[in-house]
Amino acid sequence: MGPARRRRRGHGVSLGDRLRELRHSRRLTLTDVARKAGCSVGYLSEIERDRVSPTIASLKRVAEALGVPLTYFFSELPAADPYLVRRRDRAVLTGPGLGARRELLKTRANPSSLEPLLVSFEPGAESGREPHSHAGDEFLMLLRGRLEVSVNSRVYRLGPGDSLTFPSSVPHRWRNPGRSRAVAVWVNTPPSW
Repeated sequence: MGPARRRRRGHGVSLGDRLRELRHSRRLTLTDVARKAGCSVGYLSEIERDRVSPTIASLKRVAEALGVPLTYFFSELPAADPYLVRRRDRAVLTGPGLGARRELLKTRANPSSLEPLLVSFEPGAESGREPHSHAGDEFLMLLRGRLEVSVNSRVYRLGPGDSLTFPSSVPHRWRNPGRSRAVAVWVNTPPSW
């Protein structure tokens, strides 16, 4: 992928800005964080300068190295009713480097172990070249477009109305093979954002 567009958060802070500010507040060098996160110093520097968009897996390792949840790098929902999310109030979780836009369909104040997301996949978007796995379960229902989901090397080609449920511990990946945006409701448990 080409250079990342600078992501601005509330108060005009990009993903790279947040990462750099947090690293400095912890009095850690690029080398310290890169070693803990299992990435190169150059790659981490490029993320901080918003020149590359990290994968979710990479950003999660960086968050763990800095002792914060992945959600630290994304926008927060305003305080509201813990059960209701109006369309205008959805937290937008733009997955770095993936071509996917995630909207959280519950409030962060809601203690539910479910994490429902509305995900829009740009044409050609993918979760990464290598499958990934983690604890939990996943459910998705495709609302629009086409999506290919590989679960344990089996490829499922989904169209509107198709759904898929699988354990997150099985290696999996996804990609949008189509020429138009795909949209799905995707539910994870436990929450990973």
